[in-house]
Amino acid sequence: MVNKICVVVAIAMMGVALWIGSGCEKTEGTSGLEVTPSTWTLGSSNAASVELTANVSSSLALPLEWSVSNPSLGSIVSHGGSNALYSANISSVGTNLVRVANNTVTVKDQFNNVGTAIITLDIYGN
Repeated sequence: MVNKICVVVAIAMMGVALWIGSGCEKTEGTSGLEVTPSTWTLGSSNAASVELTANVSSSLALPLEWSVSNPSLGSIVSHGGSNALYSANISSVGTNLVRVANNTVTVKDQFNNVGTAIITLDIYGN
């Protein structure tokens, strides 16, 4: 009787260990994100904003974190799912000091995969 109880307890413990261990595996992400459009020029003849989309070959690990390299040139004004809206600060471009400027937009998912897009602000050329 004691042997049967020991066997049942051992089997139960192995089942619990397998169940707990299966949730502890490291999650592997994709190798990187692609942002479309990857480059975009905002100027005086077009809108001062652009919608960006993060793409991967498999699924994204949401939520995404969007950032810009120079907040004085523009910012992410809204985001949801795999999309973000970049809005340029046109008043920061066109002074005697700054005529054309690049702002790098970076997106990172929960697997730490990263993608970038370059937004060029050129109020004289476009």
